[in-house]
Formats: sequence, structure tokens, C-alpha cells
Amino acid sequence: MNIDQNQQVCVAKLNPLGEAGMDRISVLFEVDSRRILLATAKDLLTGKVLINRGEIYKLT
Repeated sequence: MNIDQNQQVCVAKLNPLGEAGMDRISVLFEVDSRRILLATAKDLLTGKVLINRGEIYKLT
């Protein structure tokens, strides 16, 4: 896998939209054995997982 630094890799869409000043998402970051930065994002309002271990960046 070759992740370009400028490439958009994953997107989380909120439905309904969030409001200013309200905590809305929780994000957990991890690095896998291939040195890929992964993110899991959860909507705090609905409890729905928006991104499950989405690839963010290849660490060098």
C-alpha cells in the first residue's frame, strides 16, 4: 500500500450535523504492524462507529 501524504484516505460524515461547543466524536488512533496510522471514530450522539480502523498515513 502506498498512501500519498495529500491523499484523503477516510471521511466521517455526521448525521445529524454537529453543533458548535458540543462534543460529538471520539477518535482512537493506533499504529499497526505495517506502520500504518489507523483511526476509529465514533459518533457520541448516536453511538454509531463512523470509521473502523481507517488508514490515515504510512509512517516512515
